[in-house]
Amino acid sequence: MAPVVATPRRRARGGVEPERGDTVLAEAALSRETLATFRNRRVYWLDLGSKTRSRDGSPLTEEVALFLGRYGVRLVRDASE
Repeated sequence: MAPVVATPRRRARGGVEPERGDTVLAEAALSRETLATFRNRRVYWLDLGSKTRSRDGSPLTEEVALFLGRYGVRLVRDASE
C-alpha cells in the first residue's frame, strides 16, 4: 500500500511527491533510500512497518503519533541526522 501524504504535491506521472513540511504515514516499512530522501527534504514521517518516525515533526505529525499511541502503537524517533 502506498504511503498517505498530508498536503501532497502531484508528480508528472500521477504519483505523490512529499515536500518540506509534509507528513507521510506509511503502513509498510519505508526503504533506507526513501528515508534519506525524506531527511534531506525535511519531510516528516510515521513508518508503521518499521515502527519509526522522523526525529522532528509538525503539529499534525505529533497529533497523529499521539493518536496512534492511544492504541498501543509506539514509534521510535529516528536517530539519524
